[in-house]
Amino acid sequence: MGSPLILIVVYLAFISLGLPDSTLGVAWPTFRLAVGAPLEAAGLVAVVLTACSAASSLASGHVTRRFGTGRVVAASCALTAIGLAGYSAAPSFAWVIVAAVPLGFGQGAVDSSLNAYVAAHYASRHMNWLHACWGVGATLGPVIMSRAIVDAGSYRIGYRILGSAQGAMAFGFILTLGLWRRDEARARGTAASGAGDGSASAPDPMTGRLRTAAAIQIASYAMYTACESSVGVWTASLLIEARGAGSGFAGAMTALYCTSAASWRAG
Repeated sequence: MGSPLILIVVYLAFISLGLPDSTLGVAWPTFRLAVGAPLEAAGLVAVVLTACSAASSLASGHVTRRFGTGRVVAASCALTAIGLAGYSAAPSFAWVIVAAVPLGFGQGAVDSSLNAYVAAHYASRHMNWLHACWGVGATLGPVIMSRAIVDAGSYRIGYRILGSAQGAMAFGFILTLGLWRRDEARARGTAASGAGDGSASAPDPMTGRLRTAAAIQIASYAMYTACESSVGVWTASLLIEARGAGSGFAGAMTALYCTSAASWRAG
C-alpha cells in the first residue's frame, strides 16, 4: 500500500492535469485573433498535442523504470508549465505550435505514469477517484479561462494562472521525491520476495481471444476520446462565432460538457 500523503499529491496532480485539457477551445476565438491564425488552425494544435502526448505515454514505462515515478511526474509537470507559459506569451501561431510540444509531452507522461503508479500501489477504487479529480480540473479550466477573458480581457492571464498551478505541482512533486523512492523500493522488495518459485504456467488458450478483445477495446476508446476532445475543442467556437454567444456563456457550456464527460469516465 502506498503512502497516503502521496495519494493526496496524486489527486491534486490530476486536478491540475485536467485544468488545461479543456481550455484551448474556450480561449481559441480570442487566442487565434491575437496570433493571426484561422479558426481551423485549432485542429492542428490539437493534432500536435495528441501526437506528443501519445509518444510520451508510450515511452513513459521505460522512462519511469529508469528515473522513478516521482522524477518523471515532476519533470512532466514542469514541461506542462512551460507549454502553458508559451501559450500565454506566443506572438504568432508558429510559437503556439512550439509551445504545444512540451505541453503535449508533459501531459502524456504524467497521465500514464500516475495511472500506472496508482494501479500498482493502491486499491482499485482510487482509480475512479483519480479520474474524478481530473474531472474537477477539466470543469474548472474553462471557468478560469472564460473569467480571465471576460473580467481581465485576456486569455493570456488565464494561461498564466494555469501555468502557475502546474509549476506549483512540479514543486510539490520535488518536495515528495523521498516518499516516492521509499514506496517504489518497498514495492520492488515485495515483488522480489514473491518471485522465484520456479513454477511454470501452461499456455492459456484464452490468450488470443483476450488480445482480440483488448484491441477492440483500445480502438473503441480511441474513437470515444476523439469524439470527446473534438466537442471540447469546438464547442466555444461554435457558440461564439456561429451563435453570437459571449465568452462567459461558452465557457460555462464547455465546463458543463466536461463535467458530464468526466462523470461518465469516473463512473
